[in-house]
Amino acid sequence: MGIQPLGCLPEFTKEYSYEKCNETGNLAALFHNLLLTTVVEELKLENGESEFVMLDMYDAFMSAMKKHEDETGTSELKNTLRPCCTGITSEDSCGDVENGEKKYNVCIDPKMAFFWDSFHPTQAGWHAIYSVLKSSIANLFRTELWGSF
Repeated sequence: MGIQPLGCLPEFTKEYSYEKCNETGNLAALFHNLLLTTVVEELKLENGESEFVMLDMYDAFMSAMKKHEDETGTSELKNTLRPCCTGITSEDSCGDVENGEKKYNVCIDPKMAFFWDSFHPTQAGWHAIYSVLKSSIANLFRTELWGSF
């Protein structure tokens, strides 16, 4: 499984007020995924009887986020790059508590957010990503791959 577009994680989009992705982070993710794909292809050649498959998390995230952008106003996922849970100050993180006092804010409706915190999608975000990956996941369970049960 490749990695998602790191530059689109809220941890890296906050420097742009959550308005755009950090291209350097995305290029690093693409390079990592290219290297991983190369290694997986080599494994396929070396182990002809074993099956290796890759899930393209990068494109799945980008497609899910693009769909949101294209459907602004009608999509259930609002503010794609802005996390639902954020620290009150730049020094605080989602979930921080100091002397019994919460040091974070949670959005009014987490079901409308794509990201929960600086790194993790919400349930709605994962659903959007799964919707993109659904056919690829279904292909993992083809009888040619797993044989007869």
